[in-house]
Amino acid sequence: LWLGVDQGPGMHFGTRRAFKSVVAARAAALIAWSAREHSDRVGAIIHSTTQTHEHSPTRTDSGFFGLLSSLALATEEHEGDRAESFDETIGRLASRAQSGCRTYLFSDFAELGESGRQGIMELARRTDLTCLGIYDPLEASPPPPGEYRVSDGREICTVSTGSRTFEAHWSQAFSDRWST
Repeated sequence: LWLGVDQGPGMHFGTRRAFKSVVAARAAALIAWSAREHSDRVGAIIHSTTQTHEHSPTRTDSGFFGLLSSLALATEEHEGDRAESFDETIGRLASRAQSGCRTYLFSDFAELGESGRQGIMELARRTDLTCLGIYDPLEASPPPPGEYRVSDGREICTVSTGSRTFEAHWSQAFSDRWST
């Protein structure tokens, strides 16, 4: 079993209960535990804000708990220079996952580019691939009309959400991302 987990900057967002990065980490950990209970070897490539954590599939306790530790650490990494894109992480996974294995991808797929799509197609041809799209409810539908102060952690700006054009654009952007 291979896990490809996106813990990049875009995953550190959430308006309810938890950041998307935490939701992805929890889901990946649950699947990893289930696979371990069925005596499967579990490996992961975890794309974080600052680095890529790679764990080859193993059944050993030290390997498994090392993978879970990397998953937890990646959810905490918020700042730094990104080592590679999630597209590159998918490519890495596609080159390492053997034919016939099970593969799971956890991401919001917001920054998915052409090379990432090609990697997903390669994984789908050779492995039993499941993509789990992680999104926040606010991404699916715009907030009520009003003016909102938002920040990316560095800058603060005000967004006005009262127009029908804004609502239509917001909904279309979300629909476009999940239809491809």
